[in-house]
Amino acid sequence: MGWFSKKQANATSLMKPYGRCEFEINGESYKTENLKKLFKKYNITPGDYHTLDAILKADPYNPYDKNAVEVFIDGLSVGYIPKNKAKKLSNLLQTNTSNGEATVYALIKYASEDISFSTVRLDLDWPPELIS
Repeated sequence: MGWFSKKQANATSLMKPYGRCEFEINGESYKTENLKKLFKKYNITPGDYHTLDAILKADPYNPYDKNAVEVFIDGLSVGYIPKNKAKKLSNLLQTNTSNGEATVYALIKYASEDISFSTVRLDLDWPPELIS
């Protein structure tokens, strides 16, 4: 089952939770200030982790990748979906949701040695499927 517990309920999730794919997002090392805010808000100490909701938002105007999907937690950007998964997910978000976004489970982990090694992992079905 990985890092996520099936006991958690999430009535707001738009995507099927607890799927076959847990993966780390990219770019957290560029978002350490936002991660620090989340660690402080949820009282997460070095070596600890916390599970919560993340919002995936299609970012078709991203100058580096028109298929980019940005990951937000509590309104703070924490990184991006890896490029090898972003195209399929971006297309799904843009064609099947009114606002180009969906909610999934996330786990944030505060690295004990250096905050720049902290991670964000997501849990969703792969290939992704929206809950109708």
